[in-house]
Amino acid sequence: MAFLQFLSGARDQEFEPLNDSASLVLGSGPEAHLRCPDPGVEAKHCTIYPAQGSFWLQDLGAGMTVFNMQRMAGSTQPLKPGDVFIVGRTYVKFWAEKPAQPGGGGGDPAALQAVQTELAAAQERASRLEAELAQASDLRARLEAAEQRTGALEAELATAKQSAEEAAARASALEDELAAAKADAEGQIRAAREEAERERAEQQEALEATRAALEALREQAEAAAFDALRAAASDSDLAAALDALRVPDALRRRLEEAIRADIEREVLRRVEGPVVPVRGLRIEGLDRDLEAELRAVRRRVAQVEAARSLGLAELPAEELERLLELARG
Repeated sequence: MAFLQFLSGARDQEFEPLNDSASLVLGSGPEAHLRCPDPGVEAKHCTIYPAQGSFWLQDLGAGMTVFNMQRMAGSTQPLKPGDVFIVGRTYVKFWAEKPAQPGGGGGDPAALQAVQTELAAAQERASRLEAELAQASDLRARLEAAEQRTGALEAELATAKQSAEEAAARASALEDELAAAKADAEGQIRAAREEAERERAEQQEALEATRAALEALREQAEAAAFDALRAAASDSDLAAALDALRVPDALRRRLEEAIRADIEREVLRRVEGPVVPVRGLRIEGLDRDLEAELRAVRRRVAQVEAARSLGLAELPAEELERLLELARG
């Protein structure tokens, strides 16, 4: 009959027989067939069952079962005589047959020493395995954190990429709108320029027509005025008008002289501008030749204009007067 021997823990050096035809559950709970009061052992930790002429160890996945320095993690392994596996912190050895003495050494000190040496080596390997397992757990936690961080970064990257694509699409749409607005503005500017040119041409044509019409009206007005003056100066028309008024002869002669003088003055003004005829003009009580004095004033004005054209206007008044006297002499 095969046995399991507890090599440490609360059941150190105790044996448990195995059933050649049934599976036995090893655990710390009340439903376990093989009780192991270890804080690291689950209520149903693992199963030992017979199959194919041997016994097999199956980890149930609830706790940590170490076999051949590897964690089983739900797997199944065959047991050979002398195999040692660890559940929690308890070492368990498989025996195909129960040894003659407790401890399996048959009272042989050398065999007992060999078992103790093997147990110490197994404990050392278990300690190393626990350290490696803790390190692996830490690495696994760090890996999971890195994976979570990577996922978050990938999500942020996807969001940023989507935002960039949306921004690029918006920029493209704005460029299209800008191009359309620019084309529309250019079209409106061209239309406005054409309309302005057309209006300017129409205004120019209207201005030319207005100028021509004004010129024609001016010519017509001058012709009408000239005709009116000529008609007024005509003896027949003037005489007919005075006859119609039945003016006395003395008053009639004075009116005829005044009308003719006014007509001559108006004709002179239209031809030469606002000119006052002074030729032969005499003022009663004043013995002066106004025509001669007017000629002298005109000569002096001509001399002043000549001095200005020669750049002599900046000279002192005395010097300018002296030059004028020389010019008159």
